[in-house]
Amino acid sequence: QIQYKANGQWMGSIIGKPSTVNFDINISDPDTTNVADKIKKVEIITEGGAIAATQTFDSHSINWTPSIAATKKYYFLKIYNGERTTYTAAAAPVWVE
Repeated sequence: QIQYKANGQWMGSIIGKPSTVNFDINISDPDTTNVADKIKKVEIITEGGAIAATQTFDSHSINWTPSIAATKKYYFLKIYNGERTTYTAAAAPVWVE
């Protein structure tokens, strides 16, 4: 399950013209009996596939609240779990005007 807000707006929203994007990211994998399903890394991706922020984890449930400068037109998440080298899921972007 992936839920996140940027500047108080749900993923998929247009968040206006802020100078900073403040994320509130909540991700969980309910299959807690499977160690291989732990969330290992979350990336905030922007234009051209650039990584705007990244954080590693080792849990079935995470909350991450990064803040980044709003210098690009959009941001979205890539989520990695287990020992995979490619992402497991991607979330809808937020758009900056």
